[in-house]
Amino acid sequence: MPILRIDQFPDGSGAVSNDDLILFLDNPSGSSTTKYMKISDMAGATYKHYGSFYDTTIQTNVNVSGINTIKINSTNISSGISIASGTRLLFANSGIYNIQFSAQIEKTDGGDDTIEIWLSKNGSGVADSNTSITLHQQDAKTVAAWNFLVSANSNDYYELKWYSTDPGLIILAQSGLTNPNRPEIPSIILTAVQV
Repeated sequence: MPILRIDQFPDGSGAVSNDDLILFLDNPSGSSTTKYMKISDMAGATYKHYGSFYDTTIQTNVNVSGINTIKINSTNISSGISIASGTRLLFANSGIYNIQFSAQIEKTDGGDDTIEIWLSKNGSGVADSNTSITLHQQDAKTVAAWNFLVSANSNDYYELKWYSTDPGLIILAQSGLTNPNRPEIPSIILTAVQV
């Protein structure tokens, strides 16, 4: 069912049945106009949940011998999806969701080094979700960006995890971009949309 403005509903006419939802609108002229649509016509209506999030900090490799969790400190817009504990994409409603992210990776020292990024659900790595990227030479940058189609139950959470043996590898955020003025670059941009 498409989304309709109230003034796009048909004018009410005829007898009211138990199947009708009646809406009363105030007309700017002071008179009221009756509009209606049948509840049975609303049966196909669905409400999608979504969220758009990002992080404004440089994320360093604090756990060179283990696993790091990508941080998220800001919400752009959201409905039914939120950030919990600074890392968790928390779903209030069951459904199928498309999770997408982009992360700006930088190598701050010499040599060739690798970063792996994968998806975790409720604290456990999601099978076959890992990807490896190699950066060459100091100051090399790249963007890791891909998406996952996932199933979530109410109160499930997903996180992005990463691993690198290079202490000089970071997920870079940049601000103060001038001459000309440009928007800041978050270290991570993360979205989730119910499908």
